[in-house]
Amino acid sequence: MVRGERPAAELAPLLRTALQQLDPDLPFEAVSMDERLSASVAGPRHWTVLLDGFGLAAVILAAVGIFGLLSYLVDRQRRDIGVRMALGADGRSIVTLVIRRGLVLAALSVASGLAASFALARWLESMLYEVSATDPVTWAAVAALLLAVAFVACWLPARRAAGIAPSRALAAE
Repeated sequence: MVRGERPAAELAPLLRTALQQLDPDLPFEAVSMDERLSASVAGPRHWTVLLDGFGLAAVILAAVGIFGLLSYLVDRQRRDIGVRMALGADGRSIVTLVIRRGLVLAALSVASGLAASFALARWLESMLYEVSATDPVTWAAVAALLLAVAFVACWLPARRAAGIAPSRALAAE
């Protein structure tokens, strides 16, 4: 190991020449400390990128699933929503109703997911750096992120439900 003021690319030829003058049969390998560090964390970095990708895919699938389910429920309850609006419900109460339904489903899903994750926490601990597998701040942040994604996924079907015209909804049946 050699530490120098110059970059490793400049020092390597000088060191090779000096070593060959001492003994031409000495093996020589010029690898910077940054390269060695990068190689030592390549495996964990690979797993981190892979798990990040799976996590992102799971969040996207959850958002699409919640959006699809609520869109389906709004479509199936078009007549009921039309009756509510004909009886005086405003758009805000309809939006609140649809978002509440979606967030209740999302909260139940997050709770069951957290319970399953807690059961697998010891297995995950081997892959975590500078954070405990049972870190409450991390768990709360993940739950908040998932509920925020669920809220956004609920918003469009809720806005669509609020735009249902009572006369059209009642006439469609």
